[in-house]
Amino acid sequence: MRAMKSWSPLPLRLAIGIVFSTKGWWVLFEELGKRSDAFAEFGAPFPLIVAVVFGLVEFLGGLSLLLGLYARQASALLILIEVIAIGPAHMQRGFVQGSALNLLLIGGLLSVILSGSGRLSVKQ
Repeated sequence: MRAMKSWSPLPLRLAIGIVFSTKGWWVLFEELGKRSDAFAEFGAPFPLIVAVVFGLVEFLGGLSLLLGLYARQASALLILIEVIAIGPAHMQRGFVQGSALNLLLIGGLLSVILSGSGRLSVKQ
């Protein structure tokens, strides 16, 4: 049973890593202008810089989770991004169409923080 516990973070870490690395890539290389415009609508200062920072945190944080490299630190940064995103961007659409995925990702990221990277990670 103990051996199984060390494997338990792996599927969660990989799934969340895929979500964030894909989302970050999409923000940085597919719709940076659109994301910047959205931040401007929310009143964020320097919306292009904010969009780039969010995209980089999502992309690099996702890669960090996939590799199991500083997964706890990456999870903490990604939680911050998700909490910020829930406010202006997702709450207006309600729970199901807005913040439900954010809440699920935050829960998974908290699990990674509590359990660590587990097996098949570059650094535990």
